[in-house]
Amino acid sequence: MAGALDMTARGGLDGLKALYAKPGGEPAFFGMAQAAAMLARVRQADKSRREIFWGVDYEVAGDRFLISRLESKVMNQICADRRLFARIRPIPTHSR
Repeated sequence: MAGALDMTARGGLDGLKALYAKPGGEPAFFGMAQAAAMLARVRQADKSRREIFWGVDYEVAGDRFLISRLESKVMNQICADRRLFARIRPIPTHSR
């Protein structure tokens, strides 16, 4: 969840609002407006590309959001694997 917070906070408070609007997207302990504003200010203060949020991965409410991210990564990998196999081994279009 720390990575998702970091990435969306790069979009400022609006980025965090978009994350929080998703089912399960509101991280534990940072859902209040003041906490979200603080995260946005902290992220904006560091102009580097490195992740600056860490240690906030304890999640009691973001499981649906995190599972959907995992599902997306798995499906992307499956699609990539299928494209690779399609190039390596053509599938016969006729039966034997």
